Amino acid sequence: MPGADFMQERQAGWGMRPAAALLDLPSTGTSVIRWSRDGASAFEMRPLLSDHTIVSLNLRPMRAEAWLGQRKVWAGPIGPHAVRIVPPGVERRWSTADPFDLLHVMLPPRAFRSVAGRGCGPFTLSDPLYGSDTLIRQLGLQVLDAMEGGGPYLTELADGLCRALVAHLLRRYHLPAPSSPPTPSLALSPARLRRVEALVRARLAEELTVAEMAGAAGYSEFHFARLFRGATGRTPHRYLQEARIAHACGLLREGRDGVLAVALDCGFKDASHFSRVFHARMGITPRAYRNGPA
Repeated sequence: MPGADFMQERQAGWGMRPAAALLDLPSTGTSVIRWSRDGASAFEMRPLLSDHTIVSLNLRPMRAEAWLGQRKVWAGPIGPHAVRIVPPGVERRWSTADPFDLLHVMLPPRAFRSVAGRGCGPFTLSDPLYGSDTLIRQLGLQVLDAMEGGGPYLTELADGLCRALVAHLLRRYHLPAPSSPPTPSLALSPARLRRVEALVRARLAEELTVAEMAGAAGYSEFHFARLFRGATGRTPHRYLQEARIAHACGLLREGRDGVLAVALDCGFKDASHFSRVFHARMGITPRAYRNGPA
């Protein structure tokens, strides 16, 4: 399941604990989180950046304002079962003075690969922006009902529903990826990118924050994330994780160290966390990768 920092970041952004959560479903890696508040007073979610595609299903009517980056995308009423699709790598925030109840289905790249195949993607999806979608509503409510009911095979049932959701998203909302290269002014310069890459290589075995990477590039954390994605096509967090996994692959191929030693050398806190991330990225466990053919 996602590391503790995954839920800590979510809770810090929302300023509360989720009403319910189901994390890292078996085949898709999806996390389903319900955010609910009964009080009617000013509320603002702090800016959050995620590697996930987020499908948001509104369970309770409210009025709200929403932003993507610095752009306000919504101000007004949001009806029951209204749907949003928030792309990965974009800072989002919203505010309301009303009670709210939201179901967030957080889909990692692995979820799309599990449906479309390993060689497909990344995918760009259009956003209905609080529009209605009967199938998303039905699937979301079924996942919610399963979470509330609990019992055996909960994760398998929820995972299957999330696979159906991904298939629907690809059928209805998939947009062709833009073919033009990033605008130079919206991408990190090669010199600044090299400084960040050098920092990542030097700190693979240590904790490294996006703020420190931004400092090496000479930008604020928000602007750095946008420019870094323009230069690499990846969020800083994803780039760091991929660099650690690539280093781990080299160490595992050498076969001199155990899985725990490799995990620690690549900045993971323990072998269990390392194995989950490695399997999500490579589709195989570290042990099987080390013991496989060179």
